[in-house]
Amino acid sequence: MYKSILTVAAAFVLPVAASQNVMAAERTNPFLAPYNTVYNIPPFEQIEYSDYMPAFNQGVEEFKADIDAIVKNRATPDFDNTILAMEKAGKLLNRVMLVFSSLDETNSSDEMVAISEKAYPLYSQVNDEVMMNEGLFNRVKYVYDHRNEMGLTAPQLRAVEESYKQFTRNGALLDEAQKTQLKDINTRLTDLYLKFNKNLLNATNAFELVVDDASRLGGLPASSVAVGLPMRPRRVARRASGCSRSMPRAVCLCCSMPTTATSASRCTKLTLRLHRKANMTISR
Repeated sequence: MYKSILTVAAAFVLPVAASQNVMAAERTNPFLAPYNTVYNIPPFEQIEYSDYMPAFNQGVEEFKADIDAIVKNRATPDFDNTILAMEKAGKLLNRVMLVFSSLDETNSSDEMVAISEKAYPLYSQVNDEVMMNEGLFNRVKYVYDHRNEMGLTAPQLRAVEESYKQFTRNGALLDEAQKTQLKDINTRLTDLYLKFNKNLLNATNAFELVVDDASRLGGLPASSVAVGLPMRPRRVARRASGCSRSMPRAVCLCCSMPTTATSASRCTKLTLRLHRKANMTISR
């Protein structure tokens, strides 16, 4: 009987596992295929955390190949084969970074933080490599030096000048020792940026606003009150629900500080108790 049960169980599990494997194999990374959406908007509902780094790494390799092709082009540098070619380089990398950086700033999470710790340092490194690529800069400089002889339109002329400015401001004219120093500084700034964002996310998630008198919520939209955590008359800490303070007949608004502050400003009578680990009191 025991063997029979195992056999039946295996007969059920194996097809399910096989089906899951087929589904995983058929799934395409949204970044690696045309969006086919209205206005070419990224299909956010299809993007998963696991899609970012594979697409990012592939985008970096394609970007490097695009830049290498520009540098090795033996034709005399001009607007099309240098400035415009750089503008078109790295399409996949740009596609991934536009989505990731936007969501990382507006809808961050522990998963996004983990990805940013890998993606941003690599992105900074690649940017330094491009901006300090001597062969690439020589082509840009040639176009810049001869820009008034190429019959360029006003927008093209501005694109050339901005491109040259971008290179010079990012270390293209430095010697090797200075370039190394600038790369170290950029790496350090990237590291500090990541630490700041992580601290900001943790501080935002830890924010709590407790209102212990419902009469003081006058002027606050019902929708704002609804997102708050209603606290029971019992003095029981609501840690499991995200509110670490217990208070009778209170509402704990556990949301982002800017949102809470904006909503709170609409109240005509409100005593706010803003607290994290330290008990800070703001009276109004």
